[in-house]
Amino acid sequence: YPDAIKLLAHGLPKREAVWWACIAARDIQSPETDEDNVNALIAAESWAKKPGEEIRIKCKALGDKTKHKTPASWAATAASWCHGSLAAEGEPVIEPPDHLYAHAVAGSVTLAAVLSDPVDPGKRFARYMKQGLDLARGGNGRVED
Repeated sequence: YPDAIKLLAHGLPKREAVWWACIAARDIQSPETDEDNVNALIAAESWAKKPGEEIRIKCKALGDKTKHKTPASWAATAASWCHGSLAAEGEPVIEPPDHLYAHAVAGSVTLAAVLSDPVDPGKRFARYMKQGLDLARGGNGRVED
């Protein structure tokens, strides 16, 4: 599954790919999820709904703050790597490579599956692949098991 997830993440348009990461991250959030990760996911979802520079910068800050250790953190990072600059504000612009966002998306989706069931994540991997393929077909990624 991880290779298929990487391939699909690269094949999806940026907004759909980030939305896929958001769906997976939302799937494993719980009441115990800390506020920074909740906010990172909300920011990523906001970017996927309406991309813009202000929300991209917020996603970047929250991805950094959550230290890239959770699916929500990687979803926010994916959004921040879709456009804009990788450099700090006031520094010369460093455009992200075209494929960089897909690595963060694949990380988010894969991590969500593994965190959901570290012993046997196969069911979540299959579910997330169905969601990604639904997005690729023009759907919203919300598929039933």
